Amino acid sequence: MMKKAILIVLGLIFGISGYVGYNYFFTNTETLQSIHLVPRNAIYFVASDTPIENWKVIRDSEIWEHLQTNTYFADLTKSANTLDTILNENKKFFDLLGSKKVIVSAHPISKRDYDFLFIVDLKKTAKLLQLKNILKPMLSKDFSISERTYKKKEIIELFDKTTRETLYLSIINNNLVSSYTHTLVETAIDQINASTIGRDLKFIEINKHTQDNEMFRVFVQYDYLDDFAQIMTNTSNQWITDLSKNLVFSGFDMNLENGNKIIAEGYTNINDNSYSYLQAFTNAGVSPQKIANIAPHRTSMYFSLGFNDFNLFYENYKTVLEKDTKASTELEKNTKKIEDFLGISIKDNFINWIDDEIALLKLEPMSEGANTDFAVVLKAKSAKDANTNLDFILKRIKKKTPLKFKQIDYKGYPIKFMSIKGFFKVFMGGYFKGLDKPYYTIIDDYVIFSNHPNTIKYIITNYKEKNILASASNYKKFKANFSSKSNVFIYLNTPMSYKSIVNSTSGTTKKQLQKNKAYFTSFAQLGVQLFPEKGVFKSKFVIQYQDQESIIYSDEFKAPKVGPEPIPDNSPVFVDTEDRELIETLDINPPDLNAKEYEEKYTNGELKVRAKLKDGLLDGRYREYYQNGEIKIKGFYKKGKRSGRWKKYDTEGKRVISIRY
Repeated sequence: MMKKAILIVLGLIFGISGYVGYNYFFTNTETLQSIHLVPRNAIYFVASDTPIENWKVIRDSEIWEHLQTNTYFADLTKSANTLDTILNENKKFFDLLGSKKVIVSAHPISKRDYDFLFIVDLKKTAKLLQLKNILKPMLSKDFSISERTYKKKEIIELFDKTTRETLYLSIINNNLVSSYTHTLVETAIDQINASTIGRDLKFIEINKHTQDNEMFRVFVQYDYLDDFAQIMTNTSNQWITDLSKNLVFSGFDMNLENGNKIIAEGYTNINDNSYSYLQAFTNAGVSPQKIANIAPHRTSMYFSLGFNDFNLFYENYKTVLEKDTKASTELEKNTKKIEDFLGISIKDNFINWIDDEIALLKLEPMSEGANTDFAVVLKAKSAKDANTNLDFILKRIKKKTPLKFKQIDYKGYPIKFMSIKGFFKVFMGGYFKGLDKPYYTIIDDYVIFSNHPNTIKYIITNYKEKNILASASNYKKFKANFSSKSNVFIYLNTPMSYKSIVNSTSGTTKKQLQKNKAYFTSFAQLGVQLFPEKGVFKSKFVIQYQDQESIIYSDEFKAPKVGPEPIPDNSPVFVDTEDRELIETLDINPPDLNAKEYEEKYTNGELKVRAKLKDGLLDGRYREYYQNGEIKIKGFYKKGKRSGRWKKYDTEGKRVISIRY
């Protein structure tokens, strides 16, 4: 972070030094647009035509004030405040000089690291700059300076004896180029006669839509997004990989609004050789995000895909996929395999009743297990039609498979089990491959699928209690930043998502996220939206900052509790020891409704609870243990309710409570 400020300061100082002689010399300098020096492997780059003025806006913002209280940003705030002092003390010089255009680009430099390249357009003053002569008077005994030549261009090496870091600088035509990684400066020099990004037609297409009068212009090159994700998390991610394959560039005009909201608007183009859902969206229409009407208010992520009609969208997708013979053949083969095996029509019995939205929901964790907070929701044209066709599919599954599936009723909603492997991958591809042999229920016109019945129970409970995302005050206010209809809409509640995000990272990134949780979660809401316009996808990106106090006391943001609170069962009819606490058991929610027994263990491997099950309900013997192995509670359930005498013991095995139910 400190490097950024240092390099910008140096660039401005060099510009001032050259300005002194500008009026005495007139010379024709061959100019080169800064973008032509950005190396091909830029993950992203930020451009500003007025960096000084923009810095002043950032400096006075609520976000910047918040970051200055964090030790992780100590270097950034220290050097940035130094920059602020330089600007104030030399105001006349900078007013005379005017702004210099700046580009900052990020590049992978190894499989585990990335660094920045800084390019400052000095215009004609660059002709007058002799870097070594200017730098020498500025340096203290803690620095040394050397020079070398690379492809006829001088590279100055500024070595810091304290930090043991070297800053590399070079003047390329009218541009000052600098980095702490020498290969980035050398690669920039290579670009003089072989510009890549600057001449890329896809970049030119996006660049023409971005405005020069905004605070910053931010460009993302998706070809290297997968590499960047692996640097940050040390793991691959299918979603990121797909973005890398299917998207090319995004260009955003970025502003800071009210000091606490970052808004970026722009356009994204897609890879003409990809066969993705995005190409199928180009003439499929848009839709509002209606699934927020049944999503719990404590939803950590809401990923919505919208269209006029899913049937039309799916036909578009199959047409796009025909360009990829292998993928098209595999889709047709898998579809026929399932249809022949079950004696159904995926189009007639499934696709035809889906309406205008499909969404993936990530909820607050139900337990420590994987996929317990994941659901896929389909908006149906008619709940009756969806139920009839799904029941037909279930009957065919029951006829063809030996496994008996169960149905339970939860608060008036039947939860059913669709025991057929690979069904969803056929028509949804890899995006929903994690959904396999799911449970499902129907609420209004929404069909909800999940690998875990507890997730469905959670959604039902919140819906009945009217705790839905669409009516959550923070979500409603944030959603007003976006268009009412789109093809893709992603909403992320950062405090709610924090744990799963941390678990997906490793190494230094993970440690920094854990250490700086309060600062990460203060950027409480993040949203992305896409829909077709002008032959590309209009894109919007919003980040909302909120102070920690409002997060701590907001039910929409406060950290989730893993596992539900113990809930007392029916009232006892007989108590042996009236002055003792009532017996409270764990709230058992088995992940498999076909299981005959449920077990849960402590982190040290000791048995915590063992209980008999029938049709997803507690039925039979129940035993709960302390971490030292001693029995804690024992009793019997009958169809989900306590029955007979229940006993509770202390950690030494002594009975302390006896209750008859």
